[in-house]
Amino acid sequence: MATWLMKVTVETRRSAATDQTVRCAYGATSNKAARPTVTLTPQNNKVTLVCGSKDHTEVQPRDYQTNYCADANVGTACKKEAYTTFIKDFKPEWWTKVEATQNVTLTLPPENFPVTAKSIHLECGYKSEGSRESQAEGSQASRPTVCVGGCGH
Repeated sequence: MATWLMKVTVETRRSAATDQTVRCAYGATSNKAARPTVTLTPQNNKVTLVCGSKDHTEVQPRDYQTNYCADANVGTACKKEAYTTFIKDFKPEWWTKVEATQNVTLTLPPENFPVTAKSIHLECGYKSEGSRESQAEGSQASRPTVCVGGCGH
């Protein structure tokens, strides 16, 4: 009896933006390409970041409801700025969260759009199984990040 073997490689999915939703992925090669980018406009005024299981992921920066990363060094090393630096009447309540899947959605009222375009950076941080802390190892390129606005990365 002859036998035949076949090797099948299944690639990890990549972090990607579809419409106004960014889905983060955590495979070793999931985030090597340019980070997903979403652009908010008064007509498309909502962005959703889907991180995954609440037991293993978290949105970065942790105080994302009031602050964002002004640079691409998302996580604990980022240069944080308050949304109020470019949206005077910004309210944390514009963020909503689905706890089970770590989905967060920012809905920016059309009347509150800033006069000047601005880029904000957020990240889905992966928590290792033995720790409640955010992923600290690995390069920035291996961690899923998202840029909202004209990010150019």
